[in-house]
Amino acid sequence: MGFGISVLATLHAGKQINDSAYWRARHKLRAAGYYAVPLEAAELASYLAAAPLAADGIRETPELKAIRENLRLPQINPVFVTAEVPWLNGIRYAVCTAIRDAWTTATDFDQAAAKANWLLSLLPNPLEWCAEPENDGVWAAARQQLEVQVGMLLVFVGGSMECRQRYFSWLQEAVIEPLQDKSPEIWDATMEFFKNYTVRLTEVEDEEEQGSTLSAV
Repeated sequence: MGFGISVLATLHAGKQINDSAYWRARHKLRAAGYYAVPLEAAELASYLAAAPLAADGIRETPELKAIRENLRLPQINPVFVTAEVPWLNGIRYAVCTAIRDAWTTATDFDQAAAKANWLLSLLPNPLEWCAEPENDGVWAAARQQLEVQVGMLLVFVGGSMECRQRYFSWLQEAVIEPLQDKSPEIWDATMEFFKNYTVRLTEVEDEEEQGSTLSAV
């Protein structure tokens, strides 16, 4: 993390600047071409809330445009290195979280779909960001990251029944079908990950329920 970003993070953590000032400062860094600026789901949600909806989707505000262009910088130049993987993982997590939040907080599902489509266009594909695709181990790790990323999008438990139906209909068309067509082996591995995750989640819930029961005795 660069010095300027570290200073901002410290000021924000110490509550010397609020979220709005923090995000405004990070926007200025992105607009100036500062590389590898972190991103948060709440920051994305704030900018998307202010973005107008056009017939073909979200109309980018200067803030959204700066985020998209900033993320493209290391691939255009190309300067991305393995040491920056934590930054990229943070971007992936923020975008996946923002997609879920766009749906769970939606009052207009067409608008939620438009926001999700813009966010999906921003979501880094780990295969495209693999720093050493010729290295079998590194490439395998990138494939696994993609499987986990899609698996994260499959986990959706918030919202109403209609919200969940609209979300999974969008997910089927925007994510699942293209992945099944282009990389069926990754989709199969994703489903295996998802099944294992679901089983483990159920086990954790059972353990917590048993612990609560014992505490009450």
